[in-house]
Amino acid sequence: MFTNPRKFNRQLPNLLEYRKEFVAKGLEIPLPTVPCFSTGLLAELPPPPPGFTGWPWTEETNPAIYKNTEDWTKFSIITPSYNQGRFIEETIRSVLLQNYPNLEYIILDGGSQDEAVEIIKKYEKWLSFWVSDRDRGQAHAINKGLSIITGSFWQWINSDDRYFPNVLQQVALILKSGDYDTFYGGVHESTDDGNISYDRISFNISKSIILDPKAEFNRDFYYKPEASVLSVKLSKELGGFREDFHNIFDTEFMVLYADACQPIYQPVKLIHFRIHELSKTIANFQRIYEEYFIMLQEHHRVGSAKWFRLMVKKAGFLSTRDQPGKNRFELLTTAVQLLMATPWIVISRAYWGLWRKILLGT
Repeated sequence: MFTNPRKFNRQLPNLLEYRKEFVAKGLEIPLPTVPCFSTGLLAELPPPPPGFTGWPWTEETNPAIYKNTEDWTKFSIITPSYNQGRFIEETIRSVLLQNYPNLEYIILDGGSQDEAVEIIKKYEKWLSFWVSDRDRGQAHAINKGLSIITGSFWQWINSDDRYFPNVLQQVALILKSGDYDTFYGGVHESTDDGNISYDRISFNISKSIILDPKAEFNRDFYYKPEASVLSVKLSKELGGFREDFHNIFDTEFMVLYADACQPIYQPVKLIHFRIHELSKTIANFQRIYEEYFIMLQEHHRVGSAKWFRLMVKKAGFLSTRDQPGKNRFELLTTAVQLLMATPWIVISRAYWGLWRKILLGT
């Protein structure tokens, strides 16, 4: 059921305390950068599993592309991980085989019980740092990483996604071309069987439009953290991610970040975002929208009547978003999930339009 926003416990991280905890355990900061070889890392890494070929298994970014520039911007990449042993090796290799010459790469595992930790251990000599400890969720893990990175720019890549080849070099050159502290690019989203496959490019990201309930439905903007490279300095000044959110902590953070940065938009696809049954956007549908409604109320700071109208409007839009092509069972699942997350959606005309489509097929 919907959580009362006025009783919601907003947990802001203390990045300095996180950093002190690591130092107290013997961690030396700055962290070492990923080893760099003029011939590339492919021959140095463990061999890929049998039958795995292509990027990033038997192919790498050509290290020769870095020779014409000596002063490469320092990037920091964080991978939060929990029980993603099926995918994490591909993620790790796609980072390391960028062959980027000034890179911090850390993995914060939440105490995985599958093969993830053993896979991470295979690659630990090429990592700047990794740890496997219980955490309070993805936002907590990323905040811990943010507290110890020392690059100029940073990004996190989830442990079920992978970089495209040669993206760090492209982003570095673009950021150096002007007075920018943020890069907004694109992603490719797909299922492994290819039944769902499309590209998305970031555009029009601002506080006001993220908080506009109509904007997402109208496709007035596109933001995905996997398509963004952020300023380390600004991210730390804003305090990192709130940890009481487990699904849209990145969107809530961007409400503050978007209007404070100097971004450049470029149609460069950074990451292949894998859609599968355990993806948070699939598994946590109800909670995602609970958090979204809480965020809107807190940032709009409106009275209950106006807030209620905003929420009904947003819920109505969700009833029609991305529904074309879904079969009747998928539409029914969507209708039930929306009702569980936002019971007052029953007064939305768009919601009953969704039921008409389910029952009558029109």
